[in-house]
Amino acid sequence: MMEEQGYDREFSTCLTMASSVEGILVPPSQNMVIYTLAAAGVTSVSIGQLFLAGYVPGAVLSLTLMVYSYYYSKKHDIPVTGRFDIVKCARSFMRAIWGMLSVLFVVVGVIAGVFTTTESAACAVVWSLIVGLFIYKGFGLKDIPGIFHNVTMTLGKVLILLGVSGAFTYLLTYLKVPEQVSGVLFSITDNKILILIMLNVLMLLLGCLIEMACLILMLTPVILPIWMSLGCPRSIWAS
Repeated sequence: MMEEQGYDREFSTCLTMASSVEGILVPPSQNMVIYTLAAAGVTSVSIGQLFLAGYVPGAVLSLTLMVYSYYYSKKHDIPVTGRFDIVKCARSFMRAIWGMLSVLFVVVGVIAGVFTTTESAACAVVWSLIVGLFIYKGFGLKDIPGIFHNVTMTLGKVLILLGVSGAFTYLLTYLKVPEQVSGVLFSITDNKILILIMLNVLMLLLGCLIEMACLILMLTPVILPIWMSLGCPRSIWAS
């Protein structure tokens, strides 16, 4: 679609890849929730603090991409397909506000301490069901059994991952794998910066091969203790 509007393939590909991490940074991020579950065997992590920590980098990335895209479009004289209209923007916002409230249930509820993560998710699901049925009318009562079936299938996969992850974490702890990995790294160098670079290279290589949720569940019990031994805040590891 971007190529059809006049953007070249290289820029379109790079912009798509760079912006794809917005869903990970901006709450409510499912990977943040998975990280808190994976870190539970090592230390306690507040999901509310993780949600708060995601807003600034998410906003910075968004602004950076918008500014650079504007600069690139002007430099290469890419035609504008539409003009910004504040009235249309306001109308779109008013139409979307009912759906956006489900996000507020999760984020604001957890940060303010009104709900737990599970309770906020349940409230958001009930609200989304009401909005979808009676306001947006995107589906009907006859579609609900099929929706529940799809949700059950997805949850089953996630629960299997979490169950295997729990066993895997126990096995790693029993075999003292984090201590062994830490010993190997510190035998190479005791420089904090170099160790962090090696950890990032490892995650980059594994990230090319393994899906992120699985990678979080696998690596967190191993690398988080090393991260904390370096004196780094445990919440930063989630990024």
